[in-house]
Amino acid sequence: MSPRSKRQFETMRTKSREMIISSATNLFATNGYHTTSIARIAEGAGISKGLIYNYFQSKEELLDTIIQNGFTQIDNMFPAITDHSNAHEMLINEIEIVFEHYKSNFEFWKFYFQIIMQPKINELYSGPTKVFLSEQIAKLTGLFKSAGISHPEYKARTLAALLDGIGVHMIIDEAYPIDDIKNFIINTFIK
Repeated sequence: MSPRSKRQFETMRTKSREMIISSATNLFATNGYHTTSIARIAEGAGISKGLIYNYFQSKEELLDTIIQNGFTQIDNMFPAITDHSNAHEMLINEIEIVFEHYKSNFEFWKFYFQIIMQPKINELYSGPTKVFLSEQIAKLTGLFKSAGISHPEYKARTLAALLDGIGVHMIIDEAYPIDDIKNFIINTFIK
């Protein structure tokens, strides 16, 4: 067997890191952050406990990585809004993107909504979370304003809270009618 190339080694490292993050996300969502051990995360990722420390210095760093990745994912879901000429269409698109992301990244959202409600975790991330949410509210407010919808900031805040609540209900109720609710929100808020 020949030695691995640098590219093969990097591919293996990336895959191992992703498996660790996936295992931790699933376990934090299912069992809670505080009750999940590094040993259990390693078992779920199919690697040794010691190997995790080659990627993350601590469970706290792993949690931080997951949360920061989540913020980045959410931010990247939406295209940069530079042209508000078709704000109604852009609002509909943003809502559809959120619902699609809820469905295709269920484990992350299960993790996110459970972890963010844990008091000690919320304390740690309340600053970055507030900044992130303020940016999202500002984007939505701009779109509602451009669409000529009255009370744009209140509409943006209401829609954001509604979407958060839908995420929680989707986790609680496996039969949650997510597509019907998406259509109802679009018809109620946008059209």
